[in-house]
Amino acid sequence: MERPELPSVTEAMLRELVDRDRLAQAKYAWVRAADSGDADRMVERFVEHCTASYEPGSEVIEGREALREWNRKRLERVTASSHHVSNFEVRYQDANHATTYCYLFSWQHFDDYPVTPDRQRYARYIDTWVRLDGEWWQRSLRLLVAGEWNFSDVPRFGEYRGWDADLQI
Repeated sequence: MERPELPSVTEAMLRELVDRDRLAQAKYAWVRAADSGDADRMVERFVEHCTASYEPGSEVIEGREALREWNRKRLERVTASSHHVSNFEVRYQDANHATTYCYLFSWQHFDDYPVTPDRQRYARYIDTWVRLDGEWWQRSLRLLVAGEWNFSDVPRFGEYRGWDADLQI
């Protein structure tokens, strides 16, 4: 039986594979920093003029320093957390611009438990990236919650509707 010929790997294909791994590793480092309660490490891969949105309709966080302080404030009361990302996808706009998509499950425990119960969240991240001087830097972070329990007076559900429209084949 003859084996089908495999297509040759081009330099561009190889670069995209390496870039995909670098982008995924940057996201994994971000969740490790979140679980460590380290707001400084959480923003070290963001461009200076980045944006972040953690809730539809809420004010967009603008700038690395504002994002650092936003994260620092939210981590103050967290005594333990565990973030898990999966289903990592990358869409390249060109060789220096990419959008990544991944799923999130997170759990957090707070210092005044049981007054503030543990939080559980299922969500998706949509992040944009730019290559500067050969390194990938995050330009934006967007969190869309599929389901969240025990965080606010009103649980969040279903923010992800249509989130993957640009991923359709």
